[in-house]
Amino acid sequence: MKLLKLIVTSLLLVLAPGCTLDDGRPLKVATNLWPGYEPLYLAQYLGAFDGEVEVIQLSSATEVMRALAHGNLDAAALTLDEAISLMAKGMDLEPILVLDYSRGGDAIVTLASDVTSLSGMSVGVENTALGAIVLTEALHQQGIDFSAIEVVNVSADEHERVLRERHVDAVVTFEPRLTRLLALGGKVLFDTRQAPELVVDVLVARRPVVERRERQFKKLVTGYLEARRYMDSHHSESEAFFSKRLRLDKAQLRHAFRGLYLPTLEDNRAWFSGQPSPYQKTFGRVLEVMHLHDLVEGEPEAQNPPAWLLEVSG
Repeated sequence: MKLLKLIVTSLLLVLAPGCTLDDGRPLKVATNLWPGYEPLYLAQYLGAFDGEVEVIQLSSATEVMRALAHGNLDAAALTLDEAISLMAKGMDLEPILVLDYSRGGDAIVTLASDVTSLSGMSVGVENTALGAIVLTEALHQQGIDFSAIEVVNVSADEHERVLRERHVDAVVTFEPRLTRLLALGGKVLFDTRQAPELVVDVLVARRPVVERRERQFKKLVTGYLEARRYMDSHHSESEAFFSKRLRLDKAQLRHAFRGLYLPTLEDNRAWFSGQPSPYQKTFGRVLEVMHLHDLVEGEPEAQNPPAWLLEVSG
C-alpha cells in the first residue's frame, strides 16, 4: 500500500500545473541563422548554460516554426509575426526575451544598378509572414500595388543563388545574407530602417514547459546575459566567433550588426512592463498589419512573461 501511495503521489507531482520537476534533459532551443540570435550560441560555446540548455540551428525560420509546432522544441527564436502565426493556430506560447530590433537588418535587394522601384519586378521571398510584411511595407511606402510585381517563393538559403543567377530581380532577405549580397554589388531598395520596430525578434517558449522548468529558463536568461557581457569585455574574441559562424569577415560582420539593436536586460524589463506593455502594443500593431493583409486568422493575445523570469541579475 505504501508503494502504491508513493507511485500515485509521484504521478500527481509530475502532472501538477506549475510543477518544477524536470526530467534532467536540457531545454532544447532552436533558431535559424541571424546575427541577433548569435549571443545564444556564444553562451553555449562559453559554457554559460551549464549543460541546462541546448541551442541548435535549423535551416530556416519555417523549419524552426515547424519543429516548435510539432513539440520537438521547448523554446525558439522567432520574429514576432512568426510567433503570432503559431499562437493564432492554437500554440500556447510565452515570451522570454526580446532579442533584437531590426533597423536595417531586413531588406529588399537587387543586383540591378539602374532601378529604384519594385514596380515590374519579380521578387523572391520566403513563404513566411515576415517576408510578406516587409514586402507589403515596402510596396506601401513606394505606392505600388501587389499586382505590379511577381512574387516568387524562395527559401532563405536560396536567396543568394537565385539573385546571382537572375532567376528573380530582387529578394526579401536578411543578415548575414544581406551583407553577402551587398558584397556582390547588391543594391538596397528598402530596409527596416524605414520601418522601425516592424521586425522584432523574440525568444518564446511553450507555456507549460516554462511553468514546469523555472530553474532551467532562469539559466537560459542568465547564460544569455553572460554572453552579452562577454561581447563587451572580449570584443575581439566575440567577433572572431561570430565571423566564423556567420561566414563574414570582420568588416562585413560589423556591417551586419549595425542593422540591429540588441536590447539590454533593463530594456527587456521596460518592454514587458505595464498593462498594456510596449510588447503588447507592438504585438497588436503587428497583428493588425497581418490581419490587414490576410496573413493570419484569429485574435491571439499577448501576455507578458512571468515576473520571476526577468528578476535575474544582469
